[in-house]
Amino acid sequence: MFEGRYSLALGPEGTVLLPPKVRKELHSQWGESPRLLCFGAQFLYLCKEEQAEELLSRADRQLCAAFAEDLRAVTAYLLRMQDSVAQLQPGRNGAFDLPQHLMERLNAPRGGLLALLGVGDHLEIWNAVRLQKQSAWLEKQTKARNLQRSTPEETPICLQGGETPCSLLKDGLPVPKRCGPCMYLRLA
Repeated sequence: MFEGRYSLALGPEGTVLLPPKVRKELHSQWGESPRLLCFGAQFLYLCKEEQAEELLSRADRQLCAAFAEDLRAVTAYLLRMQDSVAQLQPGRNGAFDLPQHLMERLNAPRGGLLALLGVGDHLEIWNAVRLQKQSAWLEKQTKARNLQRSTPEETPICLQGGETPCSLLKDGLPVPKRCGPCMYLRLA
């Protein structure tokens, strides 16, 4: 089970080095030299090849539930994810090269910072600045809401990189606003 939030440096050649704790868990779950798939639109899923179809299906269900009235946008989002697929094989030291097209998806410059999130059965790679902005906005909104109520019922979040939310989680279910496909943010 992957847990935690880590900072990653993106080397000048696009090289990423997984932290020792993540490497240990990766090797215990997926073997010494696992073949991984990396794909995504606003952030990157990093998973074992056999998990990719199930993760895409899970994302498909979440998006369709949240944006059933705009299936064209959902389809475009999922096609972007499918078009981004890259096969990776980290070395024993946990190093792998992130392909240029995936760095462009993250809007991550070589030598920049990434964030790695452990999300149960897979890992997610984020642009650290985008994640920090969204996390700060969410924390600010949560504090303001907690002052108004003792238990917040809605959690706003945007994965489009914007300062304002694309959707709300109300009682655990996404309730979209009308600015495009967006999935809720899972913080470790």
